[in-house]
Amino acid sequence: MNITERFDAAFLYRLARLRLQSARLFDGRIPGDRRSPRYGASLEFVDVRPYAPGDDTRYVDWNVYRRLDRLVVKRFREHRDLCLHLLVDTSASMGAGTPSKLDHGLRAGAVLACVALANHERVSVGLLADDGQRDRGMTPRRGHRRMAPLLDRLGLIRAGGRTRLGDTLTEHARSSLAPGVAVIISDLIEPVERIEAGLRALLARGLDARVVQVLANDEISPDIDGDVELLDVEEPSPATAKRLTAERATHKRYGENLTRFLDERVALCRRLQVPYVRLAGTGTSDVQLLQQLRSAGFLA
Repeated sequence: MNITERFDAAFLYRLARLRLQSARLFDGRIPGDRRSPRYGASLEFVDVRPYAPGDDTRYVDWNVYRRLDRLVVKRFREHRDLCLHLLVDTSASMGAGTPSKLDHGLRAGAVLACVALANHERVSVGLLADDGQRDRGMTPRRGHRRMAPLLDRLGLIRAGGRTRLGDTLTEHARSSLAPGVAVIISDLIEPVERIEAGLRALLARGLDARVVQVLANDEISPDIDGDVELLDVEEPSPATAKRLTAERATHKRYGENLTRFLDERVALCRRLQVPYVRLAGTGTSDVQLLQQLRSAGFLA
């Protein structure tokens, strides 16, 4: 299903009743529905503190003054917005599958973005790429009217070239990302220690990082047999070609290596306490996708 196709009205209504799940308090830039670390004008009472000269007398608790002859000031928790950062891996390997892993991952990103926009949060899109495509992301946007332009922008993203995932995540962490949730959409085909460095950089920046790993059906169960030549899609030259004979033992070794590959990435996210969801196969319906994101703690 093409990412530019609109979700139907019933599905959008369902998304509008959900919220991005995050236990952290973010000091957002503008008023919103999220509790923030700031104290100020709000309906959410927190506690009281002793009165200090210059405090606004509107917040003096006169009941306490009458009973205890003490001047105290009520404190309220400010509510601010947060920003959802979709960090999308655009390497050539994300183009595998029908529909592609990239389209499937972007569909998940679109669900999260629509939930955020429906709740007056901001959404930005960053491209994890080694070339100039990185600059074709989207700065933070807010509001219901941004849904259609955002889906259109996601539909323009293409897979191609190489991506040093860990390095590009670190570069995004060093940029001026607004406080909020950073969702990495990738197949995570990179040494796990490099991925860890990128995730740690995002966490050190104070972002609430999450990972969406996308796999294609052919990667889960490759349909190859006999003598084959394998090419690296990110460097498709004869020098990188691998010739082998695919037989039962080959498929067994592949399955073992795939299990090890996946287990390492799950263990990394668990160790860093980063929510993780795997979208395995590219035939998932929107409702199934929503259920997976909720089960993984991305939405509430």
